[in-house]
Amino acid sequence: MVHIACIQMKAEPEREESLKKLEYLLKQAARQNVRIACFPELTVDQFFPQYYHEEKYFSLSEPIDGPLIQHFQELAKTYNMALIPNFYEKGKSPHTYYDTSPVIDAQGHLLGSQRMMHIAEDPTEDEKFYYTPGDTGYNVFSLEDLTVGIAICYDRHFPEHIRILTLKRVDIIFVPTATTGLHRQAWKVEAQASAIVNGIFIAHANKVGVEGKLEFFGNSIVVNPRGDIIVEASETEEEVILADIDTALINEVRKEWPFLRDRRPYTYKELTSL
Repeated sequence: MVHIACIQMKAEPEREESLKKLEYLLKQAARQNVRIACFPELTVDQFFPQYYHEEKYFSLSEPIDGPLIQHFQELAKTYNMALIPNFYEKGKSPHTYYDTSPVIDAQGHLLGSQRMMHIAEDPTEDEKFYYTPGDTGYNVFSLEDLTVGIAICYDRHFPEHIRILTLKRVDIIFVPTATTGLHRQAWKVEAQASAIVNGIFIAHANKVGVEGKLEFFGNSIVVNPRGDIIVEASETEEEVILADIDTALINEVRKEWPFLRDRRPYTYKELTSL
């Protein structure tokens, strides 16, 4: 049994203000003996992809070994808690920028990261201008006796992403996200369906409130392998939601619904040829 948290928050116009608020919420999680905390997409920066072709926002990017992630590593050590933040990563190659979630253990070690694999473009965001598609595959991490995967925001809409992580034996997939009302209808049912058909836990950490011209609806959730929403945040408040992740439930549910056992991979070749 591992005690986790999704920290639902709004980023402030100044990064330092966001970091102060983040630490306040992190202290709340620490008082509840949380072992892993996941934060929303662009955790401490306002959601700049809402602005069309604004080159000034490239200046927000940092390398993964830069001062922002070093700060999160110090927070992890201070609160003895594994952290999954999200930030705008500056790649090593010229003009490569990624939507990235580092994975930091409770001792402050950077275990690696997941880059967003699928880049969105819709009426509320211009992500294809700002982000390079992820190029490091679908990674899994060992944290606090759990095997953890990450699907950043838009990634969660792709069943292939979730299934690959499942086949790599994750217990839980964290979804750092910045989701507005445009996707509200799919929010719960999609998470529940992903949890059911893969027999895993799904945890969404969403932004909340208004950033620029966008309003994020919160409702961060954790769903168990039966598709039950075991905890849900409000639509309006910054808060910490807590859940106990019991991996024994995964085995129990997969005996009842043996979807992975009954896969027929050799019949699926059309998936990559169509």
